[in-house]
Amino acid sequence: MHPIGTGVNGPLAPNRLEQALPARRPRPTHQAGQWNTGLIPMKLLRTTAAILAASLVAAPLAFAQTAAPATKAPAPAATTAAPAAKAATPAAAPAAQAAPVNLNTASAADLDKLPQIGEARSKAIVAHRPYKNWDDFVAKKVVPSNAEAAIKGKVTF
Repeated sequence: MHPIGTGVNGPLAPNRLEQALPARRPRPTHQAGQWNTGLIPMKLLRTTAAILAASLVAAPLAFAQTAAPATKAPAPAATTAAPAAKAATPAAAPAAQAAPVNLNTASAADLDKLPQIGEARSKAIVAHRPYKNWDDFVAKKVVPSNAEAAIKGKVTF
């Protein structure tokens, strides 16, 4: 018998693949605290990060503006009372429009004027009539919850 690593005619010859490839370099081993951090040493990286964080915190304070002193507005003249009265009359029109809409008797066009209610939802409200109260309307799930919240104080039954 031949000892391990020897052939019949002497030591084993390397195969052709081993002859064609260059020898591999051994991997570097790192001692504790000597990890390769690339081009930027870790201490420099930490210092830069600390300076950047401090500047971001201090930036709003450096660029803060003080409020300008408030100036007293002159008292309105008596001649401006007439336009103010005219402005009050158009404001009364939306107040009249804000009257509650009865879901059982309103037309689809009236329901369409409510917030979050369009043509399709107004048709669905008309199709699911009658409604006894708010809880009955919610239970029928005619409109989604966001539309229910938008019209809650604006409708009656």
